[in-house]
Amino acid sequence: GEGISDGSKASAAHPAMPRYLERAMDRLQVNRDYALIKVLYFFHYATISFFVPFLSLYLREAGLSDFEIGMLYAIRPMLSMISMPFWGYIADKHQKHKHILMALMALAPLLRLCLLSLSGSGLWPVTACLLASDFFGNPIEPILDSTCLDALHPDTKLYGKQRLWGAIGWGWVGAPIAGAVLSGAGGIPGIFAGHVLLAAVTLFLVSKSTVKAPLPQGGTLLSVVGVLFKDAPTFLFFLSSLLIGQGFGVVFAYQFLLLSDLGDRGVIMGLATLCTCLTEVPVLYYSEHLIRPLGLVMSMELSIALMVGRLLWYSTMTFAWETFLVEWTHGVVFGLAWAAGTSYCRSIAPEGMGATMQGFYTAWMWGIGTGTGCLVGGWAAAGWGVPSVFAVFGYANLG
Repeated sequence: GEGISDGSKASAAHPAMPRYLERAMDRLQVNRDYALIKVLYFFHYATISFFVPFLSLYLREAGLSDFEIGMLYAIRPMLSMISMPFWGYIADKHQKHKHILMALMALAPLLRLCLLSLSGSGLWPVTACLLASDFFGNPIEPILDSTCLDALHPDTKLYGKQRLWGAIGWGWVGAPIAGAVLSGAGGIPGIFAGHVLLAAVTLFLVSKSTVKAPLPQGGTLLSVVGVLFKDAPTFLFFLSSLLIGQGFGVVFAYQFLLLSDLGDRGVIMGLATLCTCLTEVPVLYYSEHLIRPLGLVMSMELSIALMVGRLLWYSTMTFAWETFLVEWTHGVVFGLAWAAGTSYCRSIAPEGMGATMQGFYTAWMWGIGTGTGCLVGGWAAAGWGVPSVFAVFGYANLG
């Protein structure tokens, strides 16, 4: 079996990483422990920063109404409830995590590139192509997280220090550049081109990665789902994750539409994403020290409270630049909730079912949570306008 290893320690468990990465890490004075994991997170999230935040703008340019965009954002996460556990289970069952990851990373960007040729063709062709790309693209993150945790085992508390490189790739590098491309001559085609180029780099790095065998599979899909009802604290944890996922779904689907309606043409969008990661990186880095005194429950409650404040602020904005005043909350919400949730789910996963459990948790939060958020959000946007979407979920979660 195989999963991506850190490739930073010269031993049987941790083979040496490529020399060009060693030299790069030395020049940047980066801690070389688990260096390849850090690099993969950086390039993968830089890749999707050239697609995910700007998808709603493409859909509007393609001729979809705000209601249709909301419905599409609701359907897409629901597909994740199938694709994420499915591909995680296949990876665990056959212990071919690296090969499956490479196949998914190759197919998803190519399907997304096809969207450019479908602009103006109507709702159904765009929907079919986008859902196909999601079926292959969405499981990448949970499988990458699971293989990261396999490489870290038993020091899974170090997860945040690896995952923060994804935040750097997403917000510090990728999104600001993508925003500049959008506001310049590149436009939406330039965004998609950047996405495919970075995907090719990421795929190359995965192909050169070393491997580490995970534990043999010791459970079933039903045993993973059954964890939800393990005990009251676990159920409350999953309920909190659902509410946070709904908030993120609304933000991802409607924030850039709101900024566009308020006059921004891409610059503020890119810089706003940068701001979200200015706090995400330190929170992920110190997540172990923050979560330990707070505990799992308090970490999730704090995340919900900050999400409510962010949503209500968006509902009252009259100028696009006002978004900068609350973007810092994203890093705290995501950093606490995701680091705590990922480590907790690994601890309660049936033996050898790490990728399946991570796929289920990701699908629960970003699938059901995001999907229901977008479903209600599309209804609110169609009836009362985009700002009302944030008000509805802000007040709902406040209660």
